[in-house]
Amino acid sequence: MEWGQETNIEEKIIGFEQVADENVRAMNMLSVCAYHSARLTDSLKESLLLYHSHLITDGHIEALSQQQSPAE
Repeated sequence: MEWGQETNIEEKIIGFEQVADENVRAMNMLSVCAYHSARLTDSLKESLLLYHSHLITDGHIEALSQQQSPAE
């Protein structure tokens, strides 16, 4: 997904992630989101981690806290 210089994009991305998280969980599906880390602000990175169970980088896979999603 490319978002260019759109205003309020961080809010829109988090809103999208919330809806995606709810739907993926409801349908018992697996999804993978990919973001270029260098293009994200620290606050957006932190927010994105709330909606994902794993963090995958070029050389590492990490299971994140098994806390419930903010949507639950």
